[in-house]
Amino acid sequence: MKARGQSKPAQEKAGGPSAESGFVLVATIWVCGLLALATIAFTVQAKTSSLLARNIVFGRQAQAYADGMVTLLAARLSSGAQTQVMSLDGTPAQCVWPKGIRILYAIQDQAGLIDLNAANPGLVAHALAGLGASQADSASLAQAIDAFKTGSKGAPFETPDELDQLPGIGPALFAKLRAVATVYSQSPGLDPQHAPNILKQALQSSGLTPEQYAAPSPNKTFAIDVVAVTEAGAKFHRHVVIALVQQPNKPFAVLDWEQAKNAGEAQATDAAAPPCFK
Repeated sequence: MKARGQSKPAQEKAGGPSAESGFVLVATIWVCGLLALATIAFTVQAKTSSLLARNIVFGRQAQAYADGMVTLLAARLSSGAQTQVMSLDGTPAQCVWPKGIRILYAIQDQAGLIDLNAANPGLVAHALAGLGASQADSASLAQAIDAFKTGSKGAPFETPDELDQLPGIGPALFAKLRAVATVYSQSPGLDPQHAPNILKQALQSSGLTPEQYAAPSPNKTFAIDVVAVTEAGAKFHRHVVIALVQQPNKPFAVLDWEQAKNAGEAQATDAAAPPCFK
């Protein structure tokens, strides 16, 4: 006969069948949750890998078309047959390759830019003033540019990007001057016919007339920029500088070949663009 107030069997008090069932249920839920998380992680990783592979494929496709267009434009420049109808002042143009590949391109005759190693310091100062620098800053920066290659560096500019090493130039002025500067023309002046509008306007606003700085282009050195855009939206920007040498089996020499980093800014908007070649 049980005594009044006797407790439940010891096995229930110490975690018997009911407690064990609860523990198994919690463990099962925990394991199922881990499996679900692992499945989700695997799915996300698989999709990410697939997207990365897809982007690589389309990126390489865009690169191939950009390089093909650069070669085509270089060949046209070398032949001289179409230079009369090609814009050589950096004005952008568009065309379409087969399979819906859109091409944005620009050709800049380097004789239309300011050569940092050869330009007259007065021309540089006027350009800086027209681009927004004060008269005092324009003069001092022009002197700093001239002194850079003989003083602190002791060698010619290798690229206009080195302008950012000059004290006091500032990001905004650097970007403007970088866009109209070169190291390839080897001319103290520039050819107004092939100068970009921003440079012609800057020199005009600073009081210079074309007769004061004009130097006819030898039609020898050109920068070619091409952005290829695939139907999937992948973009690739190739920047090349070539020199026409007109040698047998070598119509031009490549002076610079690089991937530019601003392809994302390019927008192909002309739906009626002509074919790149016929």
